[in-house]
Amino acid sequence: MKRWSGVWGLAEATLFFIVPDVLITYGALSNRIRMVVRLCLWALGGALIGGCLMYIMGVWFADHTRQLLVMVPAIDDALIEDVRTQLRETGWQAIILGPTQGIPYKIYASYAAEADISLLLFLLISVPARVVRFLLAGLLVWGLSQWLLKPIWLHWKMITWLLFWLTFYSFYFVRMGG
Repeated sequence: MKRWSGVWGLAEATLFFIVPDVLITYGALSNRIRMVVRLCLWALGGALIGGCLMYIMGVWFADHTRQLLVMVPAIDDALIEDVRTQLRETGWQAIILGPTQGIPYKIYASYAAEADISLLLFLLISVPARVVRFLLAGLLVWGLSQWLLKPIWLHWKMITWLLFWLTFYSFYFVRMGG
């Protein structure tokens, strides 16, 4: 499952639109904290590779990158312009704060160079920007599974997990438009 987490991190950092937190929180139901940490680290590795690819695409193929981004659900030209403005006004801090607002990391990766953020700095900033959320989601679900939901059968935990993510993405796509 850890390799899938890496692939998912890469995919979500590029063109996929479902966060790796889904797989990480699924793994957290196993009650093995080491698995949660491994899934987070693999997702981070994939996200860094994907972020690097999007950064390079944004530099070399800016127009094509924009065309690809607007094909992703919940991303439109207005959101891209918002990210470009954030990057111009706040620089690298936008990369940390943006994803906390539900704005896809892939957009920041694609336009970081335009804001004079080097690839190295972008990748360094990406580590806390990505891994903190992965760890928070995974450890929260692990904790809930260990203590609050401990007496509940795994089957019911999985149903709860599925309902949570279906509800989350229903609200997300309504809010973000997608």
